[in-house]
Amino acid sequence: MKQVNHCGECPLFRYEDIDGFGMCSISNHEQRCDDQCSLTHTNITAKQAIKILHYGQKWRRGANIEMLPPYVLGVGIDAAIYQLRHK
Repeated sequence: MKQVNHCGECPLFRYEDIDGFGMCSISNHEQRCDDQCSLTHTNITAKQAIKILHYGQKWRRGANIEMLPPYVLGVGIDAAIYQLRHK
């Protein structure tokens, strides 16, 4: 069973208004909170992958922040591996 990840569940979804629109701080696109995550390892840059991995590492080391959805952390890892293999 594939897990569905909605933007509203992600701590990187910011500035949500009363209509459910907000901004993904990775893609910098306006989205609704009930939209499915559009991030994939091929549509983010190395800088965006680093931002995801850095956030995940801060959480893992005990920072008082929300955990990333496993899907988003996986996209960051996949993107980093993809970037390293294609350089």
